[in-house]
Amino acid sequence: MSTPDQSPQERIIVGTIAAIEAEGIQNVTTRSIARHAGVNSAAINYYFRTKDLLIAQVLEFTLNNAFGDLDEFIPDGPLTDTAPLKAYYRHIVWGMRKYPRISQAHLYEPMVNRSLSSRASERLNEFLATIYEKLTPGCPAHLHERMRLSLVQLQSALLMSGLAPEAYQPFIGDRLDTQESLDRYVDQFVDDLIGQYLRSVR
Repeated sequence: MSTPDQSPQERIIVGTIAAIEAEGIQNVTTRSIARHAGVNSAAINYYFRTKDLLIAQVLEFTLNNAFGDLDEFIPDGPLTDTAPLKAYYRHIVWGMRKYPRISQAHLYEPMVNRSLSSRASERLNEFLATIYEKLTPGCPAHLHERMRLSLVQLQSALLMSGLAPEAYQPFIGDRLDTQESLDRYVDQFVDDLIGQYLRSVR
């Protein structure tokens, strides 16, 4: 939610996030953004020129929040245990739970239009390549390609859990409704899919 001490640009960005969360990216209008931001529509055109340019900037901003935090969780050099990955994925999955429609907006192009050129796809693949490079020193060479696929399996499963947790509710009930239970779920996935490669050299 925007606050009076924010600049007009900051208020508009925060208001755009709120509008996307409330309405979905396909339904957002300049007027609805202005309402959430507490500004008039002319201010949006003045600072960002068009609604589409504003939304592109907001999506880039939220991508930077997701992938720009990597250094806070993942240390320099090789990964020798799963703890940093667990911490990062806990942060990301819970963020998707808090902002589901922003997360869906990032994946709209690759999922709906099957576009591989979206910024979200680019950043996601850059992230996976970074993690893969950090894991390979601790994994036997003959398992590298298998580990690459395991990283994709991990990412895909956790994306689904963050974007559509209700899909599994009939089967598991409310077991993933709290941050504590979700953290345990993430930890199990990381250990089962990635921990095996690090354990193999101990």
